[in-house]
Amino acid sequence: MPGDIDILVSKPEDVHKIGKIFEEFLTKDESLDELNTSMEDWYSSASTPTRTFTDFSKNHWTFARLVVHGIEFEAACIQPPEHIEYIPGSGFWENGPHVWEHIVSVPYKDMMLPVIPLEIQLETNMNRNLEDRIYKIISIFQTEGYNEELVGYALNEKNRLRLKEILT
Repeated sequence: MPGDIDILVSKPEDVHKIGKIFEEFLTKDESLDELNTSMEDWYSSASTPTRTFTDFSKNHWTFARLVVHGIEFEAACIQPPEHIEYIPGSGFWENGPHVWEHIVSVPYKDMMLPVIPLEIQLETNMNRNLEDRIYKIISIFQTEGYNEELVGYALNEKNRLRLKEILT
């Protein structure tokens, strides 16, 4: 959701490290950490700080979700079943080993944070029909500009056409 913090890491053990760093924020509500709880409702707890699962695309996830000072905070390592060569313009999901070459750094207070570019996040959010996020990203594009080459690389044809319609 807009306003949350999503951290993507390259190794499953890094999700466990993040859970350890923020262990004081693990939920005390044991009903929210049960393994039969849907992923949308699940939160990390002392007994289950991380969860692993395989999604509809056969990506293997190691995942943690906490609330830190009122902000939902998610950490994930998403590993595709195999290394798949990306075909530019076919739709770039923000997972897999090839995402790391596109990471950019943005300033925050006195540090630089590595993030997935909004151009790539837009593809994911369009495919998930997350309208609030889509329009927030496009609003940023309209005020701050964007990398047209990366949009062409990251968005599939349907999403490129939709972006063009929204921008005109």
